Amino acid sequence: MTEILSAYGKLKDTASENDLRNFLSSFKDHAPQLSDALEFLQSHNHVDEQGVSALSEFHTHFIDSLHSMTRGCVAKRDMLMKQLLEAKDGGLSGDTTTADNETLNTSECGQDLDVPHQTST
Repeated sequence: MTEILSAYGKLKDTASENDLRNFLSSFKDHAPQLSDALEFLQSHNHVDEQGVSALSEFHTHFIDSLHSMTRGCVAKRDMLMKQLLEAKDGGLSGDTTTADNETLNTSECGQDLDVPHQTST
């Protein structure tokens, strides 16, 4: 390929008929090598496209899984908060108020749970 590029450089500089013949001759002599190089580059381009496709598919699955896990965690959080508020409203024994006016559950089943406590003003 360097021979072809060199012949092309001379042809570009001089535009002589002799340099045109040298370029075409060089191109003809190295046509199989150029063809192999082209096939090699095209096959790597195809592999790159497969890699991009695989990454895109992984991204889609990852985002779907993340959203699914987030929805599950939100549902669990909401359920636990509801249970906590129901337990608070039910009058758990052992509730104390902290300096931040939060109810601190000191019973055995909900050890050290922070529950927001609203005070009327």
